[in-house]
Amino acid sequence: MLKALRYPGPVPPGVTLPAEFGSISCEQGEWAWSWTGPVPDLPIPSFGPLAADPVGEWGLDHVVLGTSDVEATVAALVAAGGSDRRRGETVRGQVAAFVLAGTLVEVIGSGDGTRLVGIAFETDHPLDEVAAAWRAEGVELTDPHPAVQPGRSIMSVRGLPVAVMTRR
Repeated sequence: MLKALRYPGPVPPGVTLPAEFGSISCEQGEWAWSWTGPVPDLPIPSFGPLAADPVGEWGLDHVVLGTSDVEATVAALVAAGGSDRRRGETVRGQVAAFVLAGTLVEVIGSGDGTRLVGIAFETDHPLDEVAAAWRAEGVELTDPHPAVQPGRSIMSVRGLPVAVMTRR
């Protein structure tokens, strides 16, 4: 199962990285991941275990994999212990699949090859407060707006593959 993730993007307000968001630890850097047990046979850099302190008001909602072969990518995630949770959806016009592998992995049909392309945190804090804190640090964001999932809101960091959502 996915245990840790390295991502290029801003740190959630009030959080010091590395931090544990539920069962997944995160740190800043070039895209890479760490797994307990089998690692999916995908061309994504891996790194060793990451020691981190838990952050209670924040979680990791999902990570996004872009791939030119959705079926092969889902098969690799399932072979590493993930659970295929497909719902026959599209996301922004692209074929999408969802695999539970420690956290939800959204697999999007796009581009050449397979790579990590996004991370979505979830928080107990009102998104307007999170947006104000990030904007005070110079981070440019979209305004919070309704998410695909009913009853949830989302905002995205402009120019970076980072989003923040209200909790499930």
